[in-house]
Amino acid sequence: MHLIICIDDTDSKTSEKGTGAIAEEIMALVAERYDAKTTYVTRHQFLIHPDIPYTSHNSSMCFECDVDDDIDLDALISECFEYLKKESAPESDPGLCVADVSKMDAELLVKYGKECKRKVMTIESAYETAKKAHVFLDEAGGSGQGVIGAVGGVGLRYWGCDGTLKGKPKGLSDECNHKVSELTANKLIDAVIDLDGNELGPDEVVYLEKKPKVSLENHKLVILVDKKIDGVWQIMEKNKARWRGGNTIFKEGCNEFTPDVEEERVSDSDEKNCYNCLYRRWLENGILCQKPYSQNEL
Repeated sequence: MHLIICIDDTDSKTSEKGTGAIAEEIMALVAERYDAKTTYVTRHQFLIHPDIPYTSHNSSMCFECDVDDDIDLDALISECFEYLKKESAPESDPGLCVADVSKMDAELLVKYGKECKRKVMTIESAYETAKKAHVFLDEAGGSGQGVIGAVGGVGLRYWGCDGTLKGKPKGLSDECNHKVSELTANKLIDAVIDLDGNELGPDEVVYLEKKPKVSLENHKLVILVDKKIDGVWQIMEKNKARWRGGNTIFKEGCNEFTPDVEEERVSDSDEKNCYNCLYRRWLENGILCQKPYSQNEL
């Protein structure tokens, strides 16, 4: 049984333990108690907007694991939930989503995850989506706001083109040059790619900055580079990497796309994308979709 487990909104401005640390602890718990083969924790960035309460970045933490088909899934979920409830800050609004990939409605979850990056979503929409998609979702305190990011994070992790690895791969010296072959020898780096999505050859040289971000793209863990200086590739800035999945979503548009007036479009073409849509509103860290919609559209 392949599971995707995601948590959100577990910390406060004064708490010492972040959501990523709790996700790693839950992952270790599942590995130990259920002999699960676990992967890695990814961070998924959602819309930054005044109407959305968040501690620092409005992001959720997610991991995948494989367990025996005959395990007691309800017991596993209960242990994860109780641990989340115990370790979350008193002022937080934590949520937990657990999905059995073989039974979930993947298309619906991916759609919801993408919506969380461009719309202000509601707690009600999260529960409605979880019900329709056949996944577990519950709140562990406070307002329960974290259920939105929890179910959205599951969708984005399954999509495989959004998120950054928590922390950095061990065993690599930073603030120095590395050949691509050295980087990809690490089990948490599958490739190094440029802005056009092209994989760099093994002999290309990359300057690895302090705490480099590893991104999830096309189900691979990759280091993103965006320019070359004196023959050496420079990695993409952390904030750019964080919003990489959002940029992909904005470019692909959605079924509600309506062309804006010509003078307001980013490009001269009628290309279907959020940047050229009548319903988009520019924000400092992304785009907000102003298209009205109901629960029936999820």
